[in-house]
Amino acid sequence: MLLNVLCQRRLTPITAEVVRLAGDCHSLVYVPAHQGIPGNEEADRLANLAVTNGTYALVDVPRAHTRRLAGDYFWGEWEREWGNAGSADPPPVYKRFAPSLEALRTNVWDKGLGVRVLQLLSGHCHLGSYLHRFHLEETAKCEWCDEDETVEHFLLRCQRWAGLRAQTIGDLIDWSSASASLQNILSRADLLGEYVKGTRRLEF
Repeated sequence: MLLNVLCQRRLTPITAEVVRLAGDCHSLVYVPAHQGIPGNEEADRLANLAVTNGTYALVDVPRAHTRRLAGDYFWGEWEREWGNAGSADPPPVYKRFAPSLEALRTNVWDKGLGVRVLQLLSGHCHLGSYLHRFHLEETAKCEWCDEDETVEHFLLRCQRWAGLRAQTIGDLIDWSSASASLQNILSRADLLGEYVKGTRRLEF
């Protein structure tokens, strides 16, 4: 009965089949490889021989394993594209927030921030510069200030949000460097979320 439960929940199909065929006539125990046990060493030799000779066997791979492989592959591709984006002029907004993809992963991806914050990081958000670019607004100018309403303007300079900015992300702003300010703000994504939510500027 215990073997049946293990077959259903923890064993791969091929291992479960071995257990089924063994039935009650054999005991199955785990033996670490290369421990000097003749039978174990022989099984290891035959496994290596099968690989060397190109023996092909169709084996069902656990779904969790394939998910991990796919995740590793696509994360690697994303890292490559992230690095290449640095050659753009001007660089994408998200590169100014997070020079490395790992910085984005640590501060944003793993924290499950809201969609509005993610849109802001990409620059594809409900601000004048983006809306004007796609002919959804007549001008990119901020309604309160005499400059284009970019992500940087929205976070660092717009007079409309001066009070809220001081209460939330004000201590993170480095007035000598806009890029440093954006990276500081990313490091406290919780406060960034409060600021974005408080302005309601990114709502449609």
